[in-house]
Amino acid sequence: ELKKNLFDGKFESQDPNANLEFEGKINLVEGQIESDFETSINKIDLIALNLSKDLSLINGKLDLSLKGSSLDDFIGSADLKNLLLVYKDKEFVFDSLYVSSSPTKNSVRNVVVSSDLINGSINGKFNFNDLGSSIQNQLLTAHPSWTKILKLEQSPKLISDQLFNYKFSISDTKDYLELLGVSDLKLVNLTLHGNFDTK
Repeated sequence: ELKKNLFDGKFESQDPNANLEFEGKINLVEGQIESDFETSINKIDLIALNLSKDLSLINGKLDLSLKGSSLDDFIGSADLKNLLLVYKDKEFVFDSLYVSSSPTKNSVRNVVVSSDLINGSINGKFNFNDLGSSIQNQLLTAHPSWTKILKLEQSPKLISDQLFNYKFSISDTKDYLELLGVSDLKLVNLTLHGNFDTK
């Protein structure tokens, strides 16, 4: 079914650079996107599509059920399975990656991440667009030695107020940090937890 701002049904692409199968619904309602679909990605070549200089292959299955107008107010979950990425001619395999976001009272949100590499949660008031910069600046202040290893610099971005607690357990990053531009660093059996307040 295809209507204005609504797709509900099946879609298949056999393009050599974007081979995938889609089934489900995407609906745009009053500035909000409502999506509930499953897709099997046989091959997406971002280099061939001129969308990346380094990521040449994405392969896997995605089950997505989300609602929101932006990254900062989305509700729902994303479930990735058997994900294969080829980055700079090197393969990275993720057995599973599950992310969910659910609201609680007073604009407080709980985000849960579960995968074969890392498990954790963030609970509180935070802005996704500023989250990376907030954590980066906090690391610079509290753990300067880590920032040298991770090659981080002070973010010049004006950051909104963030107030949340977090807990993450990392089993073994292997060489996956290369996807973030960090080489020669491996984190094994590491637990991070604490509170974050930018005020």
